[in-house]
Amino acid sequence: MNKAYVSTSVSNNIKLTQSEIYLSKLPKNKKIELTQGFTKKITNNISVCLISAILVSMTACTSTQKKPENKVSKQNKEVCTEYSKLAKRLSKIGEYQQALMAIEGCLQVSPNANGYYFKSNLLRHLKRYEESLKTIDQAILLEPKNSHYRYDKAITLSALLKFQKAVEELKKARSLGLKPSIFHYFTGKIYDAQKKYTEALKEFDLAIKADKYIYNAYTTKAKIYMEQREYEKAALECDKALKLNPDLGNVYGLKAFMNYLANKNEEGLEAINKAIKLNPMLGHNYVLQGDILAKMGSYKNEEALTAYNKAIEINPDFLQSYQNKIKILVKLGRAKEIEEISGKMDGIAVKNMRIKLYKAIGIPNNSKSKE
Repeated sequence: MNKAYVSTSVSNNIKLTQSEIYLSKLPKNKKIELTQGFTKKITNNISVCLISAILVSMTACTSTQKKPENKVSKQNKEVCTEYSKLAKRLSKIGEYQQALMAIEGCLQVSPNANGYYFKSNLLRHLKRYEESLKTIDQAILLEPKNSHYRYDKAITLSALLKFQKAVEELKKARSLGLKPSIFHYFTGKIYDAQKKYTEALKEFDLAIKADKYIYNAYTTKAKIYMEQREYEKAALECDKALKLNPDLGNVYGLKAFMNYLANKNEEGLEAINKAIKLNPMLGHNYVLQGDILAKMGSYKNEEALTAYNKAIEINPDFLQSYQNKIKILVKLGRAKEIEEISGKMDGIAVKNMRIKLYKAIGIPNNSKSKE
């Protein structure tokens, strides 16, 4: 996805100023319409400075009005609602930083527990865990009996590796009405993160007992069995989930991988083909399909190459597709193709390193990378 970024060009600076002036003169309902319009266009590289202008202008529109103490005006609540809608739209397309800016606008004019809850989630997406923790505490302060906020706090504490505190928050959430299936499932996830697999498996079984349709419990059990190299047990857990819902493409993919590790190539191929049928645009499914075909013998080499080529077509920046393709080309002695692919891989590696560097130092980029 192209990441919109704030341009430092003179023309965009002028555009920002003009937008602020123009928007400040518009009725509130017109500002809302424009906000929605810019949100729809953001994926087409509409500069974030325009969204900034909208948010600044909407804030300016309300900040000049006097509000009674301990009472939020009706108009401010309406503006907050529009901020919140914008934040949710941006979040859905992965623009978490811009969504954060929008929800902060909401909280500025109308502080509310749900807004802090949403902000906490955005901060966690951005891996700003300490800030997320402080923010969810603000939500809990406003609504101390909300089980979802306690659960959210437990998730953040777990991300910070504060597992004991996370369990304590889960227990508080359970006492406030959190579903037992969710309580046991996430408790199991905490044990799993600490590699306490026996305890984790017990919790997942309790989650399934409370709600047999909690599919993640089956798949997480499968992954634990994979860690223990009990691949048949892992595949069996996948089958349990698929019996309840045969349309879970990701579970077919997981089952295929377990069979691949267990050298059950025919079963693995059958499972990955079903995964591809359900999710035909997931590149890594074709990589696994190629790996299984390659493992079945040299007579499947051309089919394996076809699978890797499809993976590359879907995601040209995924290095593993090229690496696995080269292994087949080496066996076939196709040196010229290997040389061409190696050149592409060098370019992709440099590009991916640059993206990671930019991300580490907080510089947005507009590169397309679907790792």
